[in-house]
Amino acid sequence: MLRTDEGFEHRKMVARRRLKRVRVEGLDPVKEKHKEKFPDAYILNSEDEDWKYIEALNPQPASGREMIFARSAALDGSMAYDAVMDATEDHNAEVQRAAREVGFAAAAAEWEKRP
Repeated sequence: MLRTDEGFEHRKMVARRRLKRVRVEGLDPVKEKHKEKFPDAYILNSEDEDWKYIEALNPQPASGREMIFARSAALDGSMAYDAVMDATEDHNAEVQRAAREVGFAAAAAEWEKRP
């Protein structure tokens, strides 16, 4: 894990807090720089589909370092969801609900492992 990655996550969190209060443009340039600097990293932003796993974490990440761990938890949740969906041929509402629960449980379990 690169420590400079924590700085980007922290700056994005600070910008998100400001945006909640003020609702101005400012987060997009930071997101673009982050993706340029770490093109191969699993980077989540609030408009991404897997962001729901980070929103479900309790307690919420409070620093750039914690966001790094939250991204790992979200990746585990997403992979668990995909595994359940790939293992079944019938993707009805009940299967999708169960897959979501498995994904959230996997994300929560990974989140609990953080130091």
